[in-house]
Amino acid sequence: MPLALVLTVMLAIVASGCGPASEDRAPADRAAAGPGRLTVVHVRPQPPRYIEGAVSHVTLVRLDTGEVIHEGPLADGPVAPRFTRELPAARYRLVSFQRPCSGNCEMLDPPTDRCERTIEVGPGADREATVVLPRSGGCVIEVAAGG
Repeated sequence: MPLALVLTVMLAIVASGCGPASEDRAPADRAAAGPGRLTVVHVRPQPPRYIEGAVSHVTLVRLDTGEVIHEGPLADGPVAPRFTRELPAARYRLVSFQRPCSGNCEMLDPPTDRCERTIEVGPGADREATVVLPRSGGCVIEVAAGG
């Protein structure tokens, strides 16, 4: 095959947009899209599983750096405990557990109903993770598709 033909074919492939997918963009390109946002909401069963109440806790760790983004109780929202944070595009490990109240919520029992999940937050994306506490016990983290 003549060299001119090989070069023409290679140039046509490059010009056709056969480059990296948006997920494979360089870190500088992802940063230009801005941070993403993660919202974590706890959904408690009705009637409540914990007779004296409970405090919902989460730990959020950025996987590539090991940075702990949040560790502690969730703030009570208008409907359910929640946490919202703007985050750089990366993969994160979300851990959730409950601390049941012992008599009152000034004294807490040891952690229970623990679950965890890896969540990817894309540049400029809004992600929502819902921590579901089934009436039967345990914990499941559901993540809405997208971003």
